[in-house]
Amino acid sequence: MRIELFRSYQKVNYYTLVIEENNPDGVSETEDFFGRFEHRKEYNTSLNNLVDWIEEIGDNRGANSDFFRPEDKARALPPPSRYLRTRSAGKLRLYCILINEQIVILANGDEKTANAVKDCPDLLPKFRFANSIARQLEIEELKIQGKKILNLKDIFLQY
Repeated sequence: MRIELFRSYQKVNYYTLVIEENNPDGVSETEDFFGRFEHRKEYNTSLNNLVDWIEEIGDNRGANSDFFRPEDKARALPPPSRYLRTRSAGKLRLYCILINEQIVILANGDEKTANAVKDCPDLLPKFRFANSIARQLEIEELKIQGKKILNLKDIFLQY
């Protein structure tokens, strides 16, 4: 598995994960997430909300931990309801790993169908995956310069 740059904004670089052994086409976990929901009208509002927050955090706010839902060692978007205009987080959760205020690794996600993630059969594996990667990254020595992870080729993560 490798980490690669997903999107770069003024204040934040978003990275993503690519599981090469499961994915010969090189589609990242984040691209998989968006690809599963982008053409389904019932998710338009939730998906647009996520994209708006990725851009808002990336261009204007920086990756302050307050803008991410704590999910064990990982985090999730959209932000907690106190930051949302509608007070509704929507149906979707996108898991991520907050490295610092300039670097976020976006993972994958799914629809939240119950109050507790343990009761969401499609979301639970994504939650576990993101937390596994977050734990692994706690012990990796990331070399960071500004918004860049310099040693991407030296990071070995287990799926």
